[in-house]
Amino acid sequence: MKYAKLINGVIEYAPKKIKHDDSITYNPPVEMITELGYKPLIETPMPEAPEGFHYVLSYRDDGTNIIYVWTMFEDEPDADEIVNILVGETE
Repeated sequence: MKYAKLINGVIEYAPKKIKHDDSITYNPPVEMITELGYKPLIETPMPEAPEGFHYVLSYRDDGTNIIYVWTMFEDEPDADEIVNILVGETE
């Protein structure tokens, strides 16, 4: 399981090494990671978007876990599509 915390909406993964009391712990145990405020990261696969839409990943801290949040947005037309719309050409 991965552990992370959110800082201003940006995910920070738990470190692979922790410096403490003039020593370094590599691959720290879960207890040490959670004492530093890291929480389990609940990952979910990106849903399949319908034609003309896409998903953007963000994260939510529910107090116990950091959770993937997939938000669907409508695709923006690219530059060629905008020109075609302006000049009245459609496919």
